[in-house]
Amino acid sequence: NIKGYLKSCKFLPKLNNERPNDRNPPYKKRFSSLKNLVLIMSENDTVITPKESSWFGFYEDGSTNNILQPKKTKLYVEDWIGLKTLDKAGRVKFIKVGGTHIEVSDADMKKYVVPFLHNKWRRLAEAEYGGDEA
Repeated sequence: NIKGYLKSCKFLPKLNNERPNDRNPPYKKRFSSLKNLVLIMSENDTVITPKESSWFGFYEDGSTNNILQPKKTKLYVEDWIGLKTLDKAGRVKFIKVGGTHIEVSDADMKKYVVPFLHNKWRRLAEAEYGGDEA
């Protein structure tokens, strides 16, 4: 349940601004200032449970079967970290790829990640992943 999670988990509730009496406004401000946020979910991920948490989705409180999509979570609706702000500005990319945990093909990397890299890093990534089709 959510109370047990908030009490026992040390870092995720802090990063996600989930503790109502311990919100971090500067963290939200910095997160929502990102130019782009590329969230990649692997279709067959068995490491991250539920796999939808790669997109900030999670189980409905009290359930291990009903999964809330990202835009239905309190984190998103109440905009605890600025995810909703980023999304409304068109700066969140929800990407689903085949494979298992962090198994992103070179083709998917070129298609979904390389275009968002900034100049010098883009050139390095294009050299690594083949820039001729990127």
